[in-house]
Amino acid sequence: MQASLREGATAAVIGGECTVIAGALGGALSAEPELSLVYCDAHGDFNTLATTPSHYIAGMVLAHLCGRSVAPLLFPGSRKIAEDRVALVGARALDTGERANLDRSRVLRIPFDREHLDAPGLVAWARRRRVWLHVDVDVVDPAELPAVAFAAVGGPTLAALGGLLRQLFSVADVRGFSLCGYDARADRERRHAAPLVDAVVGAWGRVAVRV
Repeated sequence: MQASLREGATAAVIGGECTVIAGALGGALSAEPELSLVYCDAHGDFNTLATTPSHYIAGMVLAHLCGRSVAPLLFPGSRKIAEDRVALVGARALDTGERANLDRSRVLRIPFDREHLDAPGLVAWARRRRVWLHVDVDVVDPAELPAVAFAAVGGPTLAALGGLLRQLFSVADVRGFSLCGYDARADRERRHAAPLVDAVVGAWGRVAVRV
């Protein structure tokens, strides 16, 4: 990741679940220390070891990257990012302790759901920033994209997500992105993969990816 960004490439990580951001952002921040993070997810991923009811590691990853780990147990070698350089977009399924953690943080929370299809404030916040973009596809309403591990009702449409990402690319310098959360096991006939690519990856038409 570090080598790709230093050579001027736009980097991409596709697959898995939200823990992919720990390594991806760590490498990206090594090359671009002033990066901001746009984190699109139906969940906050802002639990800590002190608040998590499940001990599911992916549910703690954003809090860890913001420096809220109580011990260096989860992602050794990952780099921290200042909370005021993080925008959490679309999080609507939050645990009680996680909600309290976010309320005491400087993370910018931006609604993105069936009633807020334009994610008010994101474009203004992201304008002229260098950004790493992280998208867990469960941010989309499961009525349209059910092939995810932890569905949360009330989300935006795929078209709305694609439109939002096109706006983001038009105002920010998106240096790289991670896309995760699609569960192929829940889409045996692959009915949802092509619409996902059309709506989401289509927003990144200018990106050349190094494999």
